[in-house]
Amino acid sequence: MPVAYHIKAIDEDLKSRPIRLASSFQLGCLTLYDSHDIDDCEQLFIFLRGIILNMEITEELMLMESVTEIIFGDVLEYGKSFLHIMEWKCQNYETVHHT
Repeated sequence: MPVAYHIKAIDEDLKSRPIRLASSFQLGCLTLYDSHDIDDCEQLFIFLRGIILNMEITEELMLMESVTEIIFGDVLEYGKSFLHIMEWKCQNYETVHHT
């Protein structure tokens, strides 16, 4: 099979893995984190964290976005869009916070 096929399969798995994991969470949250890389470029990270039935904690990187100008409202919009993608309702997550 061609390399492109394998790359596409990996990409699809990376996109669907958080959705599969989220369905098994007893509690979950999105963690939004902004940082500066070595070139002083601001980056936004969104992590999905959850606790499953056997008290195992898991964390998945959902987004790593390089941004030059970011305001808190934009960060919240990223978070809301992920909640929509994950098809989560308010009961399914504990908190959304900015660190």
